[in-house]
Amino acid sequence: MKYKLKSNIITLFITMRSTIILIFLLSSVDMWTNLYQQYKDGTFKKTLFLPETFLGNNFDRAETCKKIEDGGDFRRELKKRQIICRGDWCDIYGEYNCLDGNTNCYNAMRIIPKSVEGSNILGNHIMVYDRWVKSLANYRDAQVEKRDALGNIYDMAQRNVQECLHPGSTGVGTGGGNGGGTSNDDYSDSYEEEDTSDDLFSLIIYIFIGICIGIFVVIKLNSKKAENINTEDIEMGNDNTHMPENNSETEDVTISSLENETINSEPPIDKI
Repeated sequence: MKYKLKSNIITLFITMRSTIILIFLLSSVDMWTNLYQQYKDGTFKKTLFLPETFLGNNFDRAETCKKIEDGGDFRRELKKRQIICRGDWCDIYGEYNCLDGNTNCYNAMRIIPKSVEGSNILGNHIMVYDRWVKSLANYRDAQVEKRDALGNIYDMAQRNVQECLHPGSTGVGTGGGNGGGTSNDDYSDSYEEEDTSDDLFSLIIYIFIGICIGIFVVIKLNSKKAENINTEDIEMGNDNTHMPENNSETEDVTISSLENETINSEPPIDKI
């Protein structure tokens, strides 16, 4: 019994150690989306985003904090300022339009996600490759990837959102303006917009799955051992069942022989 308990503890320990290693490997993969990894590796050589379409470099409250309703609204602002499309995915007219089903184009992206209050402002938008926008959708490290790709542009967009929502909080800001809005409307051209998922929650899920796997393995091993023990008991039981029968038969033969010998050895009785 003690040996069996020790064996189960060792098995469970090995399983949990393997689970921890698996959790570490799962948490280390998919640091970037496939497209952005190719961009960093140099295998994707096209323009990922257009820095000139970011209009929040020099903070001006009247312009930077202007409310943007959707992607079309942002493109109209670019056209009004004569900022035409000059990247790898522009159409022949220098437009940013993405036709239905076509991802080889530039689309509007809100840098700081819409879940952040006051993020729907002019100084928080940029035109990016549409495939990248879609690959970031519901990606848990989307904001980390945006910051890595956009660099200083990301920091300025974050500053713009904060300053428009809380004037004077960042130490910049000139002119008037309405301070932007807080609309939760999705853009009509279906661009990415959700916060990253909670990494701690994902880790808890991985640990829970690992524990379940460990328990399942231990139960299966115990079941297998129990089957082997039962099989051995049955085999031993069969052997023991035949032994008494043989002994009984032997005893009967021996007794019968002794009786015959006794009868034969008795002296003859004289007839009267």
